[in-house]
Amino acid sequence: MARALLDADFVYHRPRGNLPHVVLLPGLIAGKWMWEPTLRALAESGYGYLTLAAPMAGEHDRAAPITTSVIELMDRCGITSAALVGGSFGSLIALDCAQRFPQRVSMIALSGAPGMFTARDVGAPFRGKATRAFGDAVVNRLFFDRRCAPEYGVNETMALFQNQRRLAIAARLMRESNSFDYAAALARVDVTVLMIWGAHDSISPCSLWESVLAPHAREGAFFKIERCGHVPMIERPAIFNALLMDRLALAR
Repeated sequence: MARALLDADFVYHRPRGNLPHVVLLPGLIAGKWMWEPTLRALAESGYGYLTLAAPMAGEHDRAAPITTSVIELMDRCGITSAALVGGSFGSLIALDCAQRFPQRVSMIALSGAPGMFTARDVGAPFRGKATRAFGDAVVNRLFFDRRCAPEYGVNETMALFQNQRRLAIAARLMRESNSFDYAAALARVDVTVLMIWGAHDSISPCSLWESVLAPHAREGAFFKIERCGHVPMIERPAIFNALLMDRLALAR
C-alpha cells in the first residue's frame, strides 16, 4: 500500500517503521478538515493515521453501526490496534469502540464530548434553511476566537446544513449523545483516557467533564486549554498536538 491512500470516505497514512496507528474521528458537522494540523503533526512524527473524510452525520443515524464501521475500516487498512482520538461526537464513538472492541484500542483521546448541540442552543433561528447568519452563529458557539475558524471548514459545514437528510441524521445522533452514559463508559474501559478540553467550550462544558465525568476513568488525564472553545485541535493546535504526542509516546 502506498504511503498515503486517499479514498472518498477516508484518508490512510502508513506509519514509519514500527510506530503505531492513530484513528481520528470527526464530529457531527465537521469532517477531516478539523484534524488537518494533527494529521500533519502525526505524519511528521512518523505515526500512521486513519481519518474519516466526512462528518459523522452521514449514512448511520445511531452510534452502534458507526462504531462497527470504524472497526471495519481499520480492518480494511490492516490496522490491528490503534489509539482512537475523537472530537465532539467522535469522542462518543472512540469511547464506544473502547467498550465494545477493547482488543482493537490501545488508548483513547477525547475532546468536546458529549456533543449535544441543537439549533436552539445556537441563538439564531433555523427553519429548514441554513442562512449565513445561522452558520456564523454556529461558528461563534464553537470557537472562543472566531478568527481561528478556517473558511473552507465553515463552507463545508454550511453545505451539510443544506442537506435535509444529513440534518435529520445529525439530530437523531445528537439525541443519542445526550442520553449516552459517559460516566459508566469511562469506568468500564481499561485503556488510558486522555481528555483535552477548551476551557470556554460552550457546547460541552469543561467544568462538567473536569469535576464530574473525568474522575470515572480508571486511568485518565484531564487537560484544560485556556482561551479555547469546543474544537481545541483547530483553535489551539500546537497545545492539543503536544498533549496528544506526549501521551502517544507514553503508550508505546
